[in-house]
Amino acid sequence: MNPKTLPPQLIGLMSVLLLAVACGAAAPATAPEIGAKTWNLVVLGGGKSWGVGKLYAADIEADERVKVTLHDLAREVDGTSQMLDDLRTFDVYRKAVKDAEVIIFEASALDYTGAGFFEEGSRFECSSKAMDSYKADLDAIIAEIFALRKGKLTLIRAMDLYSSSNGDWKKWGKYEEYKRCWEAMSATIHQVAAERKIPVAEVYTAFNGPSHDEEPMDKGYIQPDGEHPSEAGARVIAEAFRKLGYVPSVL
Repeated sequence: MNPKTLPPQLIGLMSVLLLAVACGAAAPATAPEIGAKTWNLVVLGGGKSWGVGKLYAADIEADERVKVTLHDLAREVDGTSQMLDDLRTFDVYRKAVKDAEVIIFEASALDYTGAGFFEEGSRFECSSKAMDSYKADLDAIIAEIFALRKGKLTLIRAMDLYSSSNGDWKKWGKYEEYKRCWEAMSATIHQVAAERKIPVAEVYTAFNGPSHDEEPMDKGYIQPDGEHPSEAGARVIAEAFRKLGYVPSVL
């Protein structure tokens, strides 16, 4: 095609596209190769992901023009060991993951750190051994998901965890100590996800600010119970997942 015969507007558009390619601009993050017209979305986790599934499902439907069937298996769990046991033991979890095109999960380290984050005077540990055990569980959870999917294209997404207890930590005189541990837990999530090439929704920063010292309750992101996300908070979490796009994870 002779460029001299093209309309000036088309030449301009081609120039912009060529410039974008030259600068390394990414293509739209989408997953047409999954092929299915109905996607199954599975939510694994505890109370910090309550209400997120239905919002994220609606986002996927709008962005990818597919129908999404939600399997919300989020419930109150003490941490990673319970989630791992669920995936290894119970058919409802195993079948849901086997059939899922999209899987999101969140899991805290509370079964290793104890509940001191939330209950003054309760057991609290933040040793390297505790974080190593947490890391091993996270890695095993992802490995179990990969094994159940058997190489099928899947959008697997993790999320780090917001803190709803900054005010309590300050009141107890434990703010710096507990924040360091929460940061270590968050870093462990990101480390495992990076090793497995799984994107992470950065909920901690979205809720607690770039320095992680803000109160999500003040923003209306937490329910009156002081722990679970409000509708506004669930919307923020869903948007954090949406920003990750829809490129399948490499199993």
